[in-house]
Amino acid sequence: MAWRMCGYQGMHKNRQNNGMARQTTPVYYVCVMQTNVARRHGLTNTPEASAEGQLRISGVVICLNEAERIADCLQSMGPVVDEIVLLDSGSTDDTARRAEALGARVVQRAFDTFSAQKNAGIKEATHPWILSIDADERLSPTLQEAILAWRGQHDPSSPCALRMNRRNHLGTQAIRHGSWWPDRKIRLFHRDAAVWGPAHPHEELILRDATPVVDLPGELLHLTADSPSTLKLKSDRYARLWAEQRRAHQYIAPFWKPVLSAAFRWLRDYLFKAGFLDGRAGWEIAKIDAFYTYSKYKRTHKRHHNNSQFR
Repeated sequence: MAWRMCGYQGMHKNRQNNGMARQTTPVYYVCVMQTNVARRHGLTNTPEASAEGQLRISGVVICLNEAERIADCLQSMGPVVDEIVLLDSGSTDDTARRAEALGARVVQRAFDTFSAQKNAGIKEATHPWILSIDADERLSPTLQEAILAWRGQHDPSSPCALRMNRRNHLGTQAIRHGSWWPDRKIRLFHRDAAVWGPAHPHEELILRDATPVVDLPGELLHLTADSPSTLKLKSDRYARLWAEQRRAHQYIAPFWKPVLSAAFRWLRDYLFKAGFLDGRAGWEIAKIDAFYTYSKYKRTHKRHHNNSQFR
């Protein structure tokens, strides 16, 4: 069976109007469900979508200590899925109880990598179609409507993958330039057509060769970080994970790689991709992303392979 990496090559332009295009702040909401039952319970799908012979979708979410955000995430999936599987990595807060109260099936699994967690979630799913999002993501109303329209007319026996616009936020600001936009992600797919690849920490979905990709209108809202300091901590953790994986494969960065790659990253994102148009947020993102690039390569430089400072 042949597989291909899902990237941006061959991307189709989305010419449909997007109802969330002018959204300037993230939406922290409880979705308007499609039926009275759904309104009461949050995760029950429409009768039409769940009827016998119709396309069935399992929502899969991985998380750790997301009690404050998990309700918004799960309830945004509610109108478009038939079940939700929450793969929890041993949360010590109220995440699991809140998810179960909303009707999700909680499965406990010790964390190893993001890809392994997501693939384990797919195995736990009951239905062949998978909607895989993170706890800091939620479906916009326009994206919900697009998924419902697609599932109402798509042949369930015909595997494909659905790609959507992800709108990243720093604090309450929606980012519209730089490396954070556009950010196209495949998050809805047939389980026989895709698998999460081994890249860590930035996992990639690998599609079976010739799997068609459908672009959807609407946005997947991503609450990336609530402040620059939170973003920096997150980036530092990802740099460490990236370097650990590369060192395990005996990768050693050349001496010039950290500085030159970081400088190029800043120039590309802040100037060439117009990150400066996002104001102070654009500056902070470009600065932190450049430091992430410097840090991940510095940790794989030969001089620092045995230096605990860079682990």
